[in-house]
Amino acid sequence: MSYFMHDIGIGSSEEPFKSLLTQGMVHGRTLASSSTGRWLTPAEVSRGCNGEEIETATGEPVDVLYAKMSKSKHNGVDPSDIIAKYGADTARAFVLFKAPPSAVLTWDSDSIQGVHRWLVRVWGLVHDHVSAREINISHDPKEARKALSNADRESIHNVEFAMHDTIRSVTSAFRDKYSFNTAISDMMKLSNILRTEQPRAGTHEVFSAALRSLIIMLSVAAPHLGAELWSVMSQVPPSNYCSTQQWAVNKTVFDQSWPVLDESVLVKETVDIPIQVAGKFRGSITVPVDIAASDAELTDFSLSSELGKKWLPDHSRIVKVVIPTSRKMIGFVLQK
Repeated sequence: MSYFMHDIGIGSSEEPFKSLLTQGMVHGRTLASSSTGRWLTPAEVSRGCNGEEIETATGEPVDVLYAKMSKSKHNGVDPSDIIAKYGADTARAFVLFKAPPSAVLTWDSDSIQGVHRWLVRVWGLVHDHVSAREINISHDPKEARKALSNADRESIHNVEFAMHDTIRSVTSAFRDKYSFNTAISDMMKLSNILRTEQPRAGTHEVFSAALRSLIIMLSVAAPHLGAELWSVMSQVPPSNYCSTQQWAVNKTVFDQSWPVLDESVLVKETVDIPIQVAGKFRGSITVPVDIAASDAELTDFSLSSELGKKWLPDHSRIVKVVIPTSRKMIGFVLQK
């Protein structure tokens, strides 16, 4: 139709779509009689004396494989059973997480529990944050910032970096790569970091911004949970963390703009560089980025570090210093 409309001068282009995304098949756990090859229903199979699966009627062993879901193979899964037990959001997120859309998805009803537990943890993160903010919220943000310890500041920095790193990766996964499983995985990593940093950064406005960003991204895969959590977060005052990100807290999560990426946050001030001495790994040092860019400065910094003093007390034994262009390590070759 698109080609026809283009040929008669109505359509603007021949191809209506930019790319073709071929959907993979869903494979289910399939049972077959080892002697006849007949497809068996789960009701026809039981456990033997040693725990192996056998055909109940004959006592013969059963072959277990994963094949394309079909009625004839009796390996289909009723979505209503999954939804009744875990909810539609868990089922949807599991399908997106289990495999890339173009790959074969091997259905495993047991592993869906992992996705369900993750969504429950996100629920807990939001409710714990709201409760903590109600108790500890400061009416003077400047005074609250002054009271932060170095450990608190580091924790807040970790949250901020993880938030923008996840915004970047999830945006690319949804918009460019269609790797929805990667997007879910990255959101899981962000929620794990938030759980780790919550004791120190849990009442800070950066933590609120990270949660709001996570909820908006999560609502693509789990819209019911996303809508509910956004409503819960409306109890927390809008954050002044980022002037380019405007939260419409009194509207639904589906009325929000996509989280704004701040590339400057992802610019690291330091890098961890492993040290090798005579071919053996001796540890890693944290080096400022500007020093790591210079071979001479990196060498001096390494030698003056605690690791350098411990393993290279005699600089005269150094024959050669090896620094790859990737700056992923620094090696010292010693006299034999």
